[in-house]
Amino acid sequence: MSTFSPNVEPPVLQDDFDTQPGWPKPVGIISIVWGSLGLLCGGCGLVGLSMMSTITKGAEDQMGAMPDIMKPTGLQMLAMGAGFIPTILLIVAGIMTVKRNYTGRILHLAYVGLAIVIGGIGIAMQIQRQMALSAWAAENPDNMWAKQQQQGGAFAYIGIAFGVLLSFAWPLFCAIWFGFVKRKPEDFGQVRTDYI
Repeated sequence: MSTFSPNVEPPVLQDDFDTQPGWPKPVGIISIVWGSLGLLCGGCGLVGLSMMSTITKGAEDQMGAMPDIMKPTGLQMLAMGAGFIPTILLIVAGIMTVKRNYTGRILHLAYVGLAIVIGGIGIAMQIQRQMALSAWAAENPDNMWAKQQQQGGAFAYIGIAFGVLLSFAWPLFCAIWFGFVKRKPEDFGQVRTDYI
């Protein structure tokens, strides 16, 4: 029979951890969720662009062949694929922040830089594309695709504005939070090592 009691626990310095800051867990979880949603939405968007010809087959039967200007370009696919880089970085940054690891701050700031650059390029491409589509629709008023484009033109710009809000809200928060508010390793609290 063993002489060890199953009720003996290792010593824990609980007082040191009772005053831990509460912010790392919610901020980290939001980053993980936001990054995961970014991966899901980006993946669906990339699949949608790659299957555009299949998706629009029914419309082409009624309105004729889709004009080349409306078809996705390789540059659009590349920009959408590049959007996965900051979302993956955000998930890793969130995990590190939940663990109270100071590396989470550095990764969040790297995410901010990438998200602003890649998001800015994507938004600029969307605006440029929408302007080109509007000009093409004005030059081809009898084309069925052009008529459809003119009917939904205003909603396209609303969609772009919504995209700007979604693209830059969390990076802006992270830039302020990790750039100006939580700057020191002590802000993250202590990493527990007593149970290892």
